[in-house]
Amino acid sequence: MTETRAGMTNARLLIAFAAFQFILFPIPIITLFWKDQIGMSLADIMVLQAISGLSVALFEFPSGYLADRVGYRRSLLVGTSLLMAGWLLYTRAESFLVDRVGMETALGALAAMLGSLALLAFRAFSAAR
Repeated sequence: MTETRAGMTNARLLIAFAAFQFILFPIPIITLFWKDQIGMSLADIMVLQAISGLSVALFEFPSGYLADRVGYRRSLLVGTSLLMAGWLLYTRAESFLVDRVGMETALGALAAMLGSLALLAFRAFSAAR
């Protein structure tokens, strides 16, 4: 009984953690920020988004291996730290390059966390049954 209760608590905590990690409130206005504050053209924004899509695909492959090697908790901690660093770079971005580095950092962080979160959620829900 207590194992089931602990499993449900872990599952709820993982859901809350994932929800807070992936709240992306600035995304709808980021294009306006890039155009008005940084001076990027629409073509630059589309290139940045294309690079982002490719980066997500590339970062997803080694993230599971990394989580297996260093541990899931460490992978989540590293991912959270990199996500914070990526958002800090976003807030300080004044050029295409800094914005790209911020985006790559944030996307690498999200990739590092996704595999770990999925496995931990699976384990927590399995324990809750």
